[in-house]
Amino acid sequence: MTAAFFATKASLRLLRESDRGRVINIGDSACERPGPRDLALSYHVGKTGVYLLTRSFAVSEAAHGVTVNMVSPGYLENSVGLLSAAEIPAGRLGSFEDIFHAVEFLLSSESSYMTGSNLVVSGGWNLR
Repeated sequence: MTAAFFATKASLRLLRESDRGRVINIGDSACERPGPRDLALSYHVGKTGVYLLTRSFAVSEAAHGVTVNMVSPGYLENSVGLLSAAEIPAGRLGSFEDIFHAVEFLLSSESSYMTGSNLVVSGGWNLR
């Protein structure tokens, strides 16, 4: 969370001067559902913090033409504690390409009115 905060603060002047300032944070598919965690407590606390930073910066930077959004992966092919593909509603684990396409969309002009959003890319895992 600290890195996301300082990287965003350091880049704001340049982003505000550009015609298409974009901040895209990487979250976790469970960051909008805080609760007790058995494993990786600091990871989940940090990702929830990045979610709150994303929304806060989105409000403060909208007037400057800078959008601030987040992409939150679910289980990916290299995730720790992998599930079987059958446990994911989409029937497969996510790939880096899936995440790349979400980031690519948020960088595009088609997303210029989106700010403060969290795109969950989890194959439906977060719907459980």
